[in-house]
Amino acid sequence: SPAARFLVNRDSTFLSLITAAVSGQAPSPVQSTCCNPISVPRPLFKDGLHAQYAAAVTVCGLATKLEDDREDEKGLRRFAAKYLGKAVSSMTDRATSFLNTIRFPTSDVVEMMREQSAIEQRKPDLLDAAAPTAMAYGTIFGHAAQLAGVPAQRHALQAMGEDLGRLIYWKDAHDDRRDDHLRNRFNPLETSAPGEFEKHFSGAAARFHQLASSASGSHPEMIQGILSSTLARHQTVIPAGIIAQLGGSTEKPRKKKKEKDNKWWEHCCDVDCCRCPGSCSKSGKSKGPCDCLCDTGAGDSGCIDCGDCCPCN
Repeated sequence: SPAARFLVNRDSTFLSLITAAVSGQAPSPVQSTCCNPISVPRPLFKDGLHAQYAAAVTVCGLATKLEDDREDEKGLRRFAAKYLGKAVSSMTDRATSFLNTIRFPTSDVVEMMREQSAIEQRKPDLLDAAAPTAMAYGTIFGHAAQLAGVPAQRHALQAMGEDLGRLIYWKDAHDDRRDDHLRNRFNPLETSAPGEFEKHFSGAAARFHQLASSASGSHPEMIQGILSSTLARHQTVIPAGIIAQLGGSTEKPRKKKKEKDNKWWEHCCDVDCCRCPGSCSKSGKSKGPCDCLCDTGAGDSGCIDCGDCCPCN
């Protein structure tokens, strides 16, 4: 539904793609408009166990987060968590039912995520603080191997999920450090030694990259594309040497300028030798063809500047 597009994130997308990539069978595309009913239909991999699995995990994760906020937050945030929790209750029930049918340990993962708050109350170090999230992501990605029909890759995907969980937790702590300080909330970076965050984050990123690159399946290009994109997005927290070692680029991506296909009368309005009364806008761009008058001045410089705009021979 249109509301579901707000739940799509990089984590759920990667889970869906990694499950499809390691699967022996390629997903079948369908002609669909996705969430926009008035767009042009195109081939989309919207169905299949990989997409349903990622969607169900995402919905259950949201429900757990809202339940925690309802207990921990105050005022408006608590009210919003309570209201949104009721709004997604039907989706949560369907997601839980689906996960149970594929023998996913739903209750175990929920308990892992709930343990996060209890761990943080003890003000742990970086590794211990990220442990519950790492365990939850490891279980999720490990089960993806079972779902894709490649149980031999379970341990590799579980280890990859654990490192991904650490990276996500630490990146959130890095981004929320100032806000957590203002709200007097725990942040593991406040109790870590200088350089410890960069060391652990780079190590987890390198392990995650290696495990993901070695995953075998029918769509290895999916994984490589996501890895390249992820490295580019984390240049502020991963040292340039590590990025280069992993095969990523340390240069910031530049936006390619779209070449403008100007008409001859637009060039006419831009040069100072021609006058197009009533045809140029305030920005200097032409509104349409115009009769250009040569303003040659002294010598023939004006005609040369005007080029083909003016019939000066």
